[in-house]
Amino acid sequence: MSGLGDFHHTEEAETKGTKITHWIILAVVICGMAAFAASWGMFNPDVKETAHSYPRAL
Repeated sequence: MSGLGDFHHTEEAETKGTKITHWIILAVVICGMAAFAASWGMFNPDVKETAHSYPRAL
């Protein structure tokens, strides 16, 4: 039988390549969010009200 100490995991040192990959993924996600916001017109300061006012019935 083996003890719990036999199944230790060695910590992998992050290399420069993995750090660059993480930064690239983060940049792509942020650009995607900005493109989505721009497509919805969230950056447009001249937002007009899209709700219609309908007459009320009593």
